Amino acid sequence: MNRPLVGILLGLSLALFAASSVHAESDCRFVLGFNTLRDLIGHEVVGACLESERYNHIGDSVQQTTGGLLVWRKADNRTAFTDGYRTWLNGPNGLEQRLNTERFDWEDGLAFRTALETLQTTTSGQTLYDQLLEAGPGLSFDKLPVGWNSHYFDHPRHELVSNQDLRNASADVIAALITYETVLAINAKRNGPQDVRWHSGADCLDEAVAANMVLGQWWYERFGEEGLRDVKTVLEAQLNREARDFREQTLAAKVPFSRSLRRFCAEFGALPPLPPPIPVAERPVAPLIEEALLELRSTESGEVLYADYVASHIAYLGFAELGGGDRITAWLADDGLHYEVFFDEVFREASPFARTVALVDVLYVLRPSGNSEIETREQCFEYYVLQSGARAKWWHEKFGAVGKLDPTARERNENENMWLWLTESLGEWVRLSERYQLTCAQYDD
Repeated sequence: MNRPLVGILLGLSLALFAASSVHAESDCRFVLGFNTLRDLIGHEVVGACLESERYNHIGDSVQQTTGGLLVWRKADNRTAFTDGYRTWLNGPNGLEQRLNTERFDWEDGLAFRTALETLQTTTSGQTLYDQLLEAGPGLSFDKLPVGWNSHYFDHPRHELVSNQDLRNASADVIAALITYETVLAINAKRNGPQDVRWHSGADCLDEAVAANMVLGQWWYERFGEEGLRDVKTVLEAQLNREARDFREQTLAAKVPFSRSLRRFCAEFGALPPLPPPIPVAERPVAPLIEEALLELRSTESGEVLYADYVASHIAYLGFAELGGGDRITAWLADDGLHYEVFFDEVFREASPFARTVALVDVLYVLRPSGNSEIETREQCFEYYVLQSGARAKWWHEKFGAVGKLDPTARERNENENMWLWLTESLGEWVRLSERYQLTCAQYDD
């Protein structure tokens, strides 16, 4: 199912261990497995030691060298060396070499074996393991769409796939994803594929609720009320939240509100309606943003966006310390449905028009009709072209083709954005922008 995509690297990247920050220790030496691996690879490739062997924050043993990094991986008890591009491993077949972006089959197999052992450490996990054996899907890592951590593929593929970016995730995380997808796999085994057993989008959501409940229960049994203590990834934090919601008996009510799940399940028919929005008069709004809402309505396109705001599930508009810059963030509230939107404190000092056009951005993104899925790089670029175009249209209606006179720095940027829009050059600018290229690079064409 669609989940935030997060991966964690386990220390084989030289980018995290810049040699310039490590001073050679005069008494360092290679011992045991590292010494053996250096002999196998060649002293000229591994180089001389820059430090003594030490443990990193995830329990792996590492040692910086002039040629790269030696690692003993706690997860599979294997030694490895990377020069930042290639990796050498002392594996079951002896010394093997691959690119850092690749994995040997035996590495994936070990990851799943460890995850399945972890799965069975709880009461619910033992039941799920039996169901997984009954369903009999294959287990693999593969590339999944952006935003997906795992997915069960129906027959004829009949495979439970974890995103390839999670190859180095903890056994607990992989086991948790297996719990979710096992619900889909066993239902496919007993009740037929999705297009047979789901007669509506509501059926799809019901199964997603059941899968999330199973996942939340397993994580809760595994880590108790406090959850995983040493959280290292966003995904682990999310799993802690799901276990908390399971414990507080709120998880089942939240899942049907998920935008991504509703998009997915809509392919199978009608969905249960969402609760009505909170009346505008009952939504807390900071005074300066209340002024921006009034200013927004001074143009025709602004009135349309204000109508979207009224129909949206935005529950709060205010300010918060977000680290400076032009940052705006929207947090999903604890009920899983409403959004709390925060503008960085710097917007308090911005001009009323700059605050208003920032509000245009927010309302365009969170408008009820704006939940389309981005799957390709081109769709990503087009999304930002349309978002920038919404700002430009409001600015043009407000100030005309000349733009804002005597503009502040932010207002000057909006003038330029509008001129690009008027000359039909906005699409080219977005595609050439380093910011948008980096943002959209995660998608494939």
